[in-house]
Amino acid sequence: MTSQISQQLIDTQSAGIAAFGDFAQRAFEGFEKVTQLNVQAIKTSLAERQAIVSEALSPASPFDLFLLQTQLTEAAATKAKAYMTHLGEIVAQNQLELIATARQGFANYAREFEAWITATGDDAQQTGADAAYPMLPSATAISETEQQTDVAILDSTGNVVSGRGSRRRSTN
Repeated sequence: MTSQISQQLIDTQSAGIAAFGDFAQRAFEGFEKVTQLNVQAIKTSLAERQAIVSEALSPASPFDLFLLQTQLTEAAATKAKAYMTHLGEIVAQNQLELIATARQGFANYAREFEAWITATGDDAQQTGADAAYPMLPSATAISETEQQTDVAILDSTGNVVSGRGSRRRSTN
């Protein structure tokens, strides 16, 4: 019976390690997406700067240079807004994936831990050391309560972008 408990403890620890691996993989995927976005933004910016320098060095009137500067300022503001929107989408999606991965990992770990507790309790009952057994099942009540908690992620306007329902945060 002790070897069964030891194997269940190993399974419980393996589930925790696997959950951490999944979580780290999701986090790294999000980091990759942000890095790809930044590389693309830098490449685009360098190409645009080269075109701007070529245009600015061509013979032009002072009014044309002022017009060019005005157009560039407007384009820069538009691009900055698009970049921030895209970055926000990547971060929000990654956060949802991380939450889902963490919940799944916790559920798996809690299930393995509960099996280990049950096996330990069964072993304790068989050996006559059942005085501590009534306290063991209550340890899994925390995991059941945690799994029922709903997490809502709000965007900058207060709209729910994840979680259940389509509630709106009160701005009072």
